[in-house]
Order: sequence, then structure tokens, then C-alpha cells
Amino acid sequence: MDSGIENILGEIVGIVCARDGSQRLKDKNSRMIGNETLVSRACRTLYQAGIKEIYCATNIPKKKARLPVHATYVMRDESQSEASIPLQETVKWVVDGHKLQERFKYIATLMPNCPFIMPHIVRNSMELLAKGKKIVRTYNFDGDENGLILADLGYYMDNISDVYTGSVHVFGFEIHDIADYARASEILTNI
Repeated sequence: MDSGIENILGEIVGIVCARDGSQRLKDKNSRMIGNETLVSRACRTLYQAGIKEIYCATNIPKKKARLPVHATYVMRDESQSEASIPLQETVKWVVDGHKLQERFKYIATLMPNCPFIMPHIVRNSMELLAKGKKIVRTYNFDGDENGLILADLGYYMDNISDVYTGSVHVFGFEIHDIADYARASEILTNI
């Protein structure tokens, strides 16, 4: 199942973007599911999938974010913390600021409000990347985006990430409000 993944694994950097100011659900990305915050869970998921260098771009205070030790905390400045800033712009800000394009060929971004993305889903997506897809995204069975993007880093930096080249369909939904959070918490704590 992991054909080709091991050849690219060391060339993938993980980036998790987590603003503190959700408009629909206060403190969304620092809310707990089980014994970890949503932002910490996203970092752990990428790490357990085999990605060893992970950056978390956030304006959530370190103590509140409770990031795992393997994630590098990157404090988002005001220009990167506005709700109107597209994900791709924040990712580019992290990549440029840490010169990641010099060391990595691929990128994996995972949104904290997508707690149903598990390590095996990240690895399944990596398979498509290893087979030459430029961008791979996850979607739920309703056809909605579900938080994970894997991409050729050069392509990601030079193009709009909405270009479709591959997809993995998975169970789950994004957390946007208190009802989503309650439902996700109930499902994930009973697994």
C-alpha cells in the first residue's frame, strides 16, 4: 500500500494553520477533543503519518495551543491573522519565512477543524502524490473539502491550490459551529 511513499516521505513538510479568532465558534482551534486541542491533534496526525517536520502557524498562545513537542510554533503576525487571509497566503508566508522550499519538495497542510483526518488518510493521499499528482485534497462523501491538502511545493507556491488533480474521499466533516463540535467530540471520544 505504501509504494513510493517511503521515497518522498523525507521530502514532505507539514503545515497547520490555526487562527485564534473563529467567528462562528469561539476558540475553535484550541478546543479539546479527548485530551488534546484540535490544533495539537492536526500536528499529531501529520507526525504519525510519517511527516517529521511540522510548522504550526497560529496566533493562539503556546500554552493554550498545547502543541506536541515535534511541532514548531510559528506566531502569526497581525497581517496573517485576519479571517480574510486565504490559507494559501499563510502557507506561503510560513514557507518563505523558513526557507522551506530549499529543503522540501512537497507540502502537507491540515486544518485543525477537520479532526476526522487520520494518519492512514494522510498516507493514502501521499500515495497519489508519490504517483505524480501535483495536488491531492480530501473531500467528504457529500463532496465538501475536508481539510487536507498535499502538494508539490513548487506547484503550490506558483499556482492556486484549488486546481484539481487528485482526491481522497473520507468520512467526516469540518467543525464550524457548536453543533459540529459536539457531534465530532461525541464520535471521536467513542471510537
